[in-house]
Amino acid sequence: MTSHPVLASRKYIEQIRNDGKREYAVTYLKFIRGAALEPSREQFGVSAMAAQAVRLDLNKIWNPSPSNFYDTNGKPLYKEGSIL
Repeated sequence: MTSHPVLASRKYIEQIRNDGKREYAVTYLKFIRGAALEPSREQFGVSAMAAQAVRLDLNKIWNPSPSNFYDTNGKPLYKEGSIL
């Protein structure tokens, strides 16, 4: 069962050790939530691969695939191949 995106994001960001990458992640999270402009990785001194990893991980948290949705009993809310 997936946790709430806010909690999952907080946990993910707290685990980032590099200060620049962590600040990039915070700003990117604000961007996907609509509270900031899209951050430039150069602004935070983050490599292209590190920035891509942050974007992929946060997008996965906030836009999970439908297969990650389960009911309270742990059963999928839809059948494989069906349209929600």
